[in-house]
Amino acid sequence: MARAKSPLSNVKRFYDRHGKLRHAFRVKGRKLTPLPGKYGSPEFMAAYQAAHHDAFGGPSLTLAVVPKTIRRPTDAKDTIDWLVTQYLDSQTFAGLAPETQQGRRRTLERFRAAHGDKPLFDIQPQHIIALMDDVPGGAHPQRNWLKHISGMFGYAEEKRIRLDNPCLGFKRPKPPKSDGHHTWTADEIAKYRARWKYGTHQRLVLEIALDTSARRGDVARLGPSHLVGSRVEFTHNKNKVEVSIPLGEELREAILAMPKTNQLTFLRTKNGEPRSAKSLGGDFREWCDTAGLPKRCTIHGLRKACLQIRADAGSTVFELQAIGGHRTLSELQKYVEKYDRRAAADRSAEKLVAQKASSPKTHRNVA
Repeated sequence: MARAKSPLSNVKRFYDRHGKLRHAFRVKGRKLTPLPGKYGSPEFMAAYQAAHHDAFGGPSLTLAVVPKTIRRPTDAKDTIDWLVTQYLDSQTFAGLAPETQQGRRRTLERFRAAHGDKPLFDIQPQHIIALMDDVPGGAHPQRNWLKHISGMFGYAEEKRIRLDNPCLGFKRPKPPKSDGHHTWTADEIAKYRARWKYGTHQRLVLEIALDTSARRGDVARLGPSHLVGSRVEFTHNKNKVEVSIPLGEELREAILAMPKTNQLTFLRTKNGEPRSAKSLGGDFREWCDTAGLPKRCTIHGLRKACLQIRADAGSTVFELQAIGGHRTLSELQKYVEKYDRRAAADRSAEKLVAQKASSPKTHRNVA
């Protein structure tokens, strides 16, 4: 393996058979002395001082551990701090969904605090990879971090501030295979309904999500203005897809059972204010706990259940796409992966039999 030169004298840097970087104190004619801990750490420096004193004698060395320099933001042009400000003030950022804006702003502000004084042209893919690897929690948070940082550098490339996007050209962390959010079962839906009756906000939340396949943020903002005749019509906040869905019987009953108000949204806090998506998520978790449901039951799981139920009822992929507001069929596939394939095959066979019966000459055997 390649060896890098250490700035400290008599320190050998090498990679062991497992590919892990190791350090040792080396003096000709003596055995290597392992230096534990991360290079430059107090543990490492203590071992280095002891080995140096043992090999050369004399007074003990006093090698101070140099603390990391705290990077501070600067408003100088062509720095990371300047680019973050330009991006957050741009129409590109303003065009993102509110929830996306919140997450991206948090990530970029942390990025600014740590690297704000660095020239934006010095950031290269290898730096992005190293910073991404330091994001805790595994592949999912690392991919989210990269998505937010890439959004800013993509803006810089579009505006010709930079000629490239350093977040591209390498593989993203691959998360372990997962089915994503749990799809609610019929028993779990029944158990929740048994605990929360019509006339409660708790019941209304379930019926909105289960009837419209709305995401949490959309569930929180839907209100009377989205009822058009016997339909629910709204634009998905995440991808700006417009949907128009027939109002289901359960949702109709849940809305009629609520007290009449002149509020703009169906869901409100105790103070009469519209609920935020974040607070709704926390409250819904408590409501599920009260109903005795497992932690896997989430609002997004109801969105999946809405489409799963319709798929099992025989809805086509295009009908499901019209309900869920997915832009592509590949996105939809993730939501209905576990539909009842046996029942779908039976329905297909029944349709074929009916079609043959209606046009016997078309399907006669050809000798």
